[in-house]
Amino acid sequence: MKQSILLTFIILFLGSCVSKSKYEDLEMENYNLREEVDRLKNKNTDLNSTILNMSLQIEELQERIENDIKYASQARNAIESAESSLFLGFDRIFWESELDNAKSCMSYIKYGY
Repeated sequence: MKQSILLTFIILFLGSCVSKSKYEDLEMENYNLREEVDRLKNKNTDLNSTILNMSLQIEELQERIENDIKYASQARNAIESAESSLFLGFDRIFWESELDNAKSCMSYIKYGY
């Protein structure tokens, strides 16, 4: 009887030691997982910010492309007008004005102003 009580006590003692060790291991794993979650949240925030910035840059580029297309079309029209006015014998001032208009459109495309 004493042996069974002693054996039961030893088993309970060892079980509690193992449980305490297992609990500490689980606590450490939980801490590490929380750290990883925080790191991933920060990375997600950074990625969202990067995506937003890229979206804004894409919008700016699309607007710039649309403007470039518009000014290229205006430049082409001005050049065609200058060619036809030169061909038809219009005043030199008129076709030079059209060429200047085309140059300013091309300058806008090249330099953005």
